[in-house]
Amino acid sequence: MAEVKWQKRAEKELLKYLLQGYQQFGPATANKFAEQVRQINDKLAKHPEIGFPEPLLSERIKLYRGFYILKRFKLVYHYDPKTDIVHIVDIWDSRREPQNLAKRIKTKNTDNK
Repeated sequence: MAEVKWQKRAEKELLKYLLQGYQQFGPATANKFAEQVRQINDKLAKHPEIGFPEPLLSERIKLYRGFYILKRFKLVYHYDPKTDIVHIVDIWDSRREPQNLAKRIKTKNTDNK
């Protein structure tokens, strides 16, 4: 099984969206969001290349993949088969300007934190 590591930005976004979901839509929605994230995390540990290739990051050296959470958010990650580590780098609200995702995930060094 692969190890799943969350980058600080992804953790921050997860907490932000959980709190936002709780405040705007109540605990049931926040719990559903959290459960979907947990399920995706478990799937990635077992099948790290299962996510769809992220088209907004297709020009990168690393192959970034994604999963939708509640149809509106994307969990963005890349998998390093040499170390067998899944790096979750961001949770992206797909209503944002698409080109901003590429700006957020800028450098090789940022990808691996």
